[in-house]
Amino acid sequence: MKHLIQLFMVLVFLILTCVYSTQNESNFQLSKFKAKLSISNALREHPDGTLPRREMETKLVVEGAPELLKNNSFLLETMKKSIEGALTNEIQWFAPKYFNSTYTISPIGLGTFCFLDIYLDSPDFINERLNISHRVRYRWHSRGAFLKYMLGSDAPQNFPHRCEYQVKTDRDEKVEGFYCSNETRFEFRNESFPFKRDNSAPLPPWSFEEFILPAIHGRFRGYFSTSAFEYARFLSRVEPNRSEIELSPSLLLVMTRRRIHLNLPTALGETGSALGLGSPTNINQAMIVTLDTSEVFSPELLNLYSFTRAIKKRNLLTKRLLKRLKGEFLPLGTFTEIEFEFERNIESALHKEMNSPQSASILDKLRDTESAFLKDEKLVSSIVSESLRSLGLQVFPTDTSKYRKGCSILRNPNSHQSVLLLPKRYNQ
Repeated sequence: MKHLIQLFMVLVFLILTCVYSTQNESNFQLSKFKAKLSISNALREHPDGTLPRREMETKLVVEGAPELLKNNSFLLETMKKSIEGALTNEIQWFAPKYFNSTYTISPIGLGTFCFLDIYLDSPDFINERLNISHRVRYRWHSRGAFLKYMLGSDAPQNFPHRCEYQVKTDRDEKVEGFYCSNETRFEFRNESFPFKRDNSAPLPPWSFEEFILPAIHGRFRGYFSTSAFEYARFLSRVEPNRSEIELSPSLLLVMTRRRIHLNLPTALGETGSALGLGSPTNINQAMIVTLDTSEVFSPELLNLYSFTRAIKKRNLLTKRLLKRLKGEFLPLGTFTEIEFEFERNIESALHKEMNSPQSASILDKLRDTESAFLKDEKLVSSIVSESLRSLGLQVFPTDTSKYRKGCSILRNPNSHQSVLLLPKRYNQ
C-alpha cells in the first residue's frame, strides 16, 4: 500500500510537471517577462524617480573553506571587531577632520537580508558585453521568508519588503578593486520619488507578473522611470543606430547580505536626505561595508514561483510536492564578496555640490573631502582584508561585476563551488 501511495504521488508530480511546462493560461513561460524598450521614445519622456548618482565602490572577493564562508555571522563579527579596533586610532582617519567629528559603528543594520536580483538582458547579452547591470531587486528580512514566498506562500510575513529597479552604466574601473559607475534607481517606497509626493507607493508583494515588465519598457502608472530613461540614454550614446531593444530575465542572483554601517554626522547627509537623494533614516551614515554571498540561478527559477501558485489554486500543493520543489534551489555556483561604498545621501549631496557652480577654493575643498572619504574607504578595506586573512581566507580585489561573474557561472556551472545557504529546516 505504501508503495502504491508513493507511485501515485510520483504520477501526480509528473503530471504537474507537464502542466508546469505547457499550461498556457499560467505565467510559466519566461516569454511572459519579455518586453521592448523604444529608445527614441524613451528619450522624449520626462523621467521620474531617484536621481542618478556617481557610485564609487571598492570590492573584494573572498575565497576559502566552504564551511567558513557559510558562517557569514562569524565573518561579519570578525570584520566588525577589526574596524572597532581601528576606530580607536582617530588620527589615521581622513574624512572626520573635515566635519569635526568621529566615525562610529551604527548599532542597526547588522542583521541579515535576502535579495533576489532579476537581471535583464537582450538575447545577444548586450548588457553583459557593455558591462551594464540592469536588474529588478527584491529584498526580504530573511531567507526563510524568501523561500516560502517563492514556494507559494501568500502570508504577508513572507512578502518582500522592498522592490526597486536599478541600472548601472558607465562602469569605469579606476584601479584594481575600485570602480565608479552611474547608478539610477526607481524605488517602490514612499520615502523616494515619485511616490514621496503623495505617499502613493504600491504595496507588497509587487508580483513578478506586474513589476518585471515596467522595468523594461519604463512605464508605471503615469510615470516613466529614471532607470529606463538612463538606460536608453546610455544605449543611444554607445549604439546610436539601435532604435529599440528587447529584454527579458537572463540571470537570477539570490544574495545573502550582512552590513556594517559607519556613522559620521555631516551637513551633507542632511542635505542628501532633504533632497530625496537617499534614505531619510540614514542621515548620519557615511560608509557601508557589505558582506555578500551570491548564489547563481538560471532565469527558469521564476517558473517555480508561477508553478507553485498555479497548483496551489487547484489545492494540489502538498507537503510532499513542496519537498520535491525545494530541490530546485540548488545554485549553479556561489561567490562571496565584500563591498565598501559611500552612503547615498553623502555621496549624492557631495557630487551635486561639486557639479554646481562654485568658486575655485570651495571646489578644491569639496574635492579634498571626496578624496578623504575615498582614503577612508581604502583604509577600511585594508583592515577588513587583514582580519579575514588571519582566518585563513584568501581576499583579493576584483573588477568583475556581479552580473558578469554570474553569467560566467551560468555558462560554466562547475567553475565555482556551491555553498548552499538554505536554513536547516529546509534541508530536512
